[in-house]
Amino acid sequence: MANIKQQKKRIGQDAKRRAANAMFKSSLKTAIKRVEVAVDAGNKDVAVSEISLAFKKLDKALAKGILHKNNVARQKSYLQGLVNDLAAGKEVVSKSKPKAKAKAKAAVEAEVVESTEETPEVEKEESPQEA
Repeated sequence: MANIKQQKKRIGQDAKRRAANAMFKSSLKTAIKRVEVAVDAGNKDVAVSEISLAFKKLDKALAKGILHKNNVARQKSYLQGLVNDLAAGKEVVSKSKPKAKAKAKAAVEAEVVESTEETPEVEKEESPQEA
């Protein structure tokens, strides 16, 4: 353990940054998997909406210095290729792992169900005003 006050502070700052970067990387991986799941399911509309979020997260990871620019470029190219193949009607197979794919598929399906459910509008009853 460090004896110098500034070094103790630096160790704490590094731990905070490492935790924040790990959380961000996790959300990035989830976004990428959601695109892959949508493509595997053949759902073009969901894939297009999810790819925009994945691209946004990839660009942010690049700006923060979490990922290298070539890594970001490769990921974006891979995802765009999947979506383009889906749009062209080609047979598409993503490289996601089965367990991760199942977990992300459940999340995408839950979100689709939530968005398709229509919420009935409830009319408010007018209550008489007390005098």
